[in-house]
Amino acid sequence: MKRLIHLVAVLTAVFILHELFCTSNEGAGLSTTVTPSDQSLFQTIQYWHKSRALVLTFRSGAIYEYQSVPYSTFSTLVHSPSKGAYFNQCIRAQYTYARIE
Repeated sequence: MKRLIHLVAVLTAVFILHELFCTSNEGAGLSTTVTPSDQSLFQTIQYWHKSRALVLTFRSGAIYEYQSVPYSTFSTLVHSPSKGAYFNQCIRAQYTYARIE
């Protein structure tokens, strides 16, 4: 299981590096979107690299944008075994946010 998690982390890093350095998409702001396969609080987790915005779509359908979020926080959230707990402890009250939908 640890080996699988490590492999997923490495592949995610390769994908992100490819997207950052090999894709000519300057106007779009380059983003990374993750769809958690576990029983997560989130339907999708999206990170906009240029603006450092974290967009969370909850299973309820609510969408929130958190501003000035470091990439490391996004990465830790994606790889956290309990995304809801990490969100509540490290994101919810730490960053400025706005409800989008």
